[in-house]
Amino acid sequence: MAKIEKCPRCGSPGYLETHCTDREGRYCYWRVVHIYKVAGKTRRKVCYLGPVGRDYFYVEKVHKLALTSILQQDISKIVYNAVSKLIDAARSSKTEDKPRILEEIKKVRKIMEQLIIELKEIEKETATTNI
Repeated sequence: MAKIEKCPRCGSPGYLETHCTDREGRYCYWRVVHIYKVAGKTRRKVCYLGPVGRDYFYVEKVHKLALTSILQQDISKIVYNAVSKLIDAARSSKTEDKPRILEEIKKVRKIMEQLIIELKEIEKETATTNI
């Protein structure tokens, strides 16, 4: 166990460790164990951070978004996979599904346009503060 200053999930200090749910070690997860006292008794709280060294097995069967642990996430890959999934759905959709998918596309495009504006502003701010 390695002591960490701040848990990525709850922000409290704790101990980072791996926890395997099976004897063969196929399903191992990162977790932070928080130890604290309540009325003189030692208590533990655990925050799970995600799988060690792989994607979420069951979630990825359905979503295929490249979701991994908080410690290993690649946000650009998640965004790319999510938008690609929407594009694939639009291209292969049946006529009756097209209105629903068109609304989803408009909603996602509007969000992405707003996010691009914010990202450009942050890039400018960061570039000027690093000079």
